[in-house]
Amino acid sequence: IFVPSPYNYVYAKMEQKGMPEETLSDELRLQMLRAMCEDDPRLDVDDVECRHPENWYTTETMNYIQEKYPNAHITCLGGADRVRGYINAYRFIPFTDKYSYTIVTRGDDDPISILKEKPEAWERKDRFNIISAPKNLDGISSSAIRNKLRAGESGAEEMCHPKVWELL
Repeated sequence: IFVPSPYNYVYAKMEQKGMPEETLSDELRLQMLRAMCEDDPRLDVDDVECRHPENWYTTETMNYIQEKYPNAHITCLGGADRVRGYINAYRFIPFTDKYSYTIVTRGDDDPISILKEKPEAWERKDRFNIISAPKNLDGISSSAIRNKLRAGESGAEEMCHPKVWELL
């Protein structure tokens, strides 16, 4: 279940990078995710965070998804670049009491060393499932796509689902 972050969160993140004008609308990001998922019944999209853009945290999202699927084991999926944010989150301990994280590494990412930085996180290392990105997906990210498009380089199309590329 893909749950895109709301526009204001993405805008703030892009503003920090000096590229706020590259922030795509909630509607377009939802449309791209739905296009990517429509042919695979294992995949779904939920707009819960876009409907609750203020004071809505990952914990609320996970609780919402768990309520929709009460018998499912759910995990929060993110890249290794998010680990530091996860372990420093306001409700990290109660979150890891209930949910786990699945961390996808690319290249030389080392989430274990980040977990070791904080004793509370290291004590809960079993709540972090660390997996490597498949080799054919390594190097693919929204940042890599934006960089190629900004530089006018080829290759961005190959990094996208064909239906997503059409929308872009």
